[in-house]
Amino acid sequence: MSQATETVNMQEVIESSESASKVLLQQDGWNIVRTMHAALLDTINQTGLFVLPVMQNLDDYKLKLVDPAGFEQKFGTLTRDITAVMVAAQEIGKKSEGKTGKPDEADLVLIDSLSLDYTRLQGYIENTVQPLILVLANDLEAVGIDKLSV
Repeated sequence: MSQATETVNMQEVIESSESASKVLLQQDGWNIVRTMHAALLDTINQTGLFVLPVMQNLDDYKLKLVDPAGFEQKFGTLTRDITAVMVAAQEIGKKSEGKTGKPDEADLVLIDSLSLDYTRLQGYIENTVQPLILVLANDLEAVGIDKLSV
């Protein structure tokens, strides 16, 4: 298959995907936005499985850590990041409160914007928050703390 054929096929796939996405948004846009909101909140809630036990036991953990001040600084960054994402999610959610039914053209612009906002926040959690949780978990594991409990 030639490079030109692959490019044409990829362009067709992109156009077809955009068309399908537009149809889905026109038919069920508000439900899609609500689903994205719920998925983001679920991801945020899952961080609590790490954050809450660490928060409750931070003083005890710091006694065992090699760099307790560094750990506390990273943990502070983590909790601020999670709080910022939660606040942003709440603000985005307010923009679609009470919206139901088939969206009109103006709604589609808002739905597109909200979808992009949710995607960005989800990406931030996946690319920044979750890796920081792993760094902190590794710090704890390095000193024998491998089970967290509240």
